[in-house]
Amino acid sequence: SSGINAEWPLRPGQTPKLTIKTAILSTISSATSYKCSVTSGCYPGSPVYEKSVVVTPIVVTAGNREVLRGTDAVVISCKVTGLTAALQTVKWQKSDDATDVTTGETGYTSNEGLFDGDSQTTTLTVASAQNTADSTYACLITPAAQDDATEVSTVVTLNTFSE
Repeated sequence: SSGINAEWPLRPGQTPKLTIKTAILSTISSATSYKCSVTSGCYPGSPVYEKSVVVTPIVVTAGNREVLRGTDAVVISCKVTGLTAALQTVKWQKSDDATDVTTGETGYTSNEGLFDGDSQTTTLTVASAQNTADSTYACLITPAAQDDATEVSTVVTLNTFSE
């Protein structure tokens, strides 16, 4: 179908590859099976080569939070599902000015989280001194190379309220 390109072995030892365009991939919301069949144009009597491939999308879910202004440290998160290995990189930024708060920024503590089968939850603890107004953060993750994905940015909201 349009947007899907399959490369299949022509010689022993070659590896099949299924390439799905971003526009098609973005419409896949759960594990989806594709069945590819290859026939030889040179040897019409040769058997059909068939391969089923399951595509599992990588989904990032924001862990938005609310906190009483200036009182408590709060943990916001990004849960990433559909992984086959631990995330390659995790970075947190303030959305308003793109300040990297992953390491070394006073009032913030990030944790990459642990890979757990097919998911990983990364967190950012925002100290009470930073909770003076509503704010948004970008959770930037890069899946492992075998997941063949590029950096994904997800906005996480921290809302504050007063008594």
